[in-house]
Amino acid sequence: MINRLAPLTAIATGALFFPALLAPPASAAIGDFTAETMYGNPEVGSLVPCTTAGKYCLVGAWLVGEDQHTPASLTLNGRLVARTDDGSIWLKYDWTPATTGTYTFTATQGASTKTITVDITKVADTGSSNLFPTGSAS
Repeated sequence: MINRLAPLTAIATGALFFPALLAPPASAAIGDFTAETMYGNPEVGSLVPCTTAGKYCLVGAWLVGEDQHTPASLTLNGRLVARTDDGSIWLKYDWTPATTGTYTFTATQGASTKTITVDITKVADTGSSNLFPTGSAS
């Protein structure tokens, strides 16, 4: 006995199966990725690139794309410093560079990776110089 429905069953099965194979993979991507600090009054100041050791910097990356809520991580010179597993679309690290030098931050989410380099070229003024007068009061 010949099953006349077999070709239709094969076509229907293929129609359901092949789109899944041909569909593009879900996407996750790293959007804007910066290392910045406030200049001037925090309420009216503007963001500027981090360049000074001893000054606070905010390193942050926006997570975008269809899978933007998937886990992401941030490394500093290869060492994990931040991660998001809670579905957040903002990956951030509060950072105060201790010394001058070149620092490399890498944000990764799924197959998406973005790297920025931050050059710290100055040292913050501690304000401790000339606090007390030198010499004698004669």
